Amino acid sequence: MEKHEVRVLARYEAENATLGGDATIENFVAGYSGTGYVNINNTGTITFDVTMEEAGFYSIQIGYNGMFGEKRQNLSVNGTGLGEVAFPETTEFTQIEGAKKVRLNAGSNTVTISSSWGWMLVDYIQIEDYVEIPFNIDPELVNPNASDEAKNLYEFLKENFQKKVISGVMTLDSMVEPEWLYENTGKYPAILGLDFMHNVGKDTEWFVNDPNRVHQVADDAEEYYNRNGIPVICWHWRDPSKQTSAFYTEDTNFDINVIYDTTSDGYKEIISDIDVIAAELKRLTDKHVPVLWRPLHEAAGG
Repeated sequence: MEKHEVRVLARYEAENATLGGDATIENFVAGYSGTGYVNINNTGTITFDVTMEEAGFYSIQIGYNGMFGEKRQNLSVNGTGLGEVAFPETTEFTQIEGAKKVRLNAGSNTVTISSSWGWMLVDYIQIEDYVEIPFNIDPELVNPNASDEAKNLYEFLKENFQKKVISGVMTLDSMVEPEWLYENTGKYPAILGLDFMHNVGKDTEWFVNDPNRVHQVADDAEEYYNRNGIPVICWHWRDPSKQTSAFYTEDTNFDINVIYDTTSDGYKEIISDIDVIAAELKRLTDKHVPVLWRPLHEAAGG
């Protein structure tokens, strides 16, 4: 992707903002800009009055110091919550993107940072131009032998890319969530998210030892596709050694590097799990059901 120059339009110091809760102005930790910073402590809020010449989309950067560890704090603009922002632990003042793309009005606006996990030093917010990053979408699928159904789904996604939001919901208990949405809104979501997390691993008898549920994920995907929906399947891959039922690195001693030793027990355990999941996907292939497949959706997160 190309690099785009971003204009810094304004910086607003936290010590000049309107404080609430137990937020306090301090200046004894070195490295801040302006005349100080604000410790939001346990219940603090910091509200910045932001003035813009033109209405439009902008990005919001936040200067902070995370000396008390990784935190998450709430961000809102003009009274509308944008959700939590994750602030990694730091030992000095640094800057993080609080909002990639947010609409600000011409004239007066408010940007508020409020405590969620608390205990963080806020230095400033910085308003910058929002720069649309161009995407280069491959015109064809990587598999030249993809089914017609897969090609049609890909065409649908390309046609709607950056034009519409396609609604979706995750479910782990068959159709409970989409049915709830239908009962309460009168509409089904276009996408149904499913997970192979119970198909392999320790303590998955709920699926694999029940002949009525062993194929539940694939069956749900087929049913939703036949209802004109789009099935998405991820895989929280549990410990292949079956020593634990965990799928996070920190909770198991399984060494993924055994994949390089094709004679090892670990390699055979990995391949065994893949075979089980591949068989479920083959069921869908044979029934001409395309899926959006996300097998390692959190790999970078451990």
